Amino acid sequence: MANYRLINSDFVRDMEVTNRAKLLYLFFMFNADDLGFVGNGNKVVSNLQSEEVEVGIAQEHFRDALYSLVDKGLLYAFANNYGDTIYLVRHWFLHNKWKKGLWTNYKSLTKKVKLVDNEYVLKTEEEIKEEQEKWTKKREEHPTTQREEVLDQLEEEDEDTLPFEK
Repeated sequence: MANYRLINSDFVRDMEVTNRAKLLYLFFMFNADDLGFVGNGNKVVSNLQSEEVEVGIAQEHFRDALYSLVDKGLLYAFANNYGDTIYLVRHWFLHNKWKKGLWTNYKSLTKKVKLVDNEYVLKTEEEIKEEQEKWTKKREEHPTTQREEVLDQLEEEDEDTLPFEK
């Protein structure tokens, strides 16, 4: 669901986001998974652009609107291992309720963000490195014979909680 107050807020209006960018933002919300990740952003843009060509409106393309949303910070863009771009709706939890059991295909990307006041914020490289060191230390603390049990336990915990703190 879209939060009308956010889309029409001074925050968005002061960014001078075009109506085409607002429309694209809504389409990204419709295509996002439980945590706000969009893996088919280029398809969404191309579908909207093909409609645009049929209607004959071609002044500002949706690709420019996408870059505008990323530049203004309404979407975060991540590259995956296959060279694709994965987008994250920054204010996802201002639009949607937090509940247990949320799921995403992009679990590794959740390690690059944190939630602050129901808004995604990018972690610094230092924060990411600290978490990796903490994980490595946990693995080293457990002997190899127990390691599989500990990893299974951690995976079970991950199923119920997100990799980042709310």
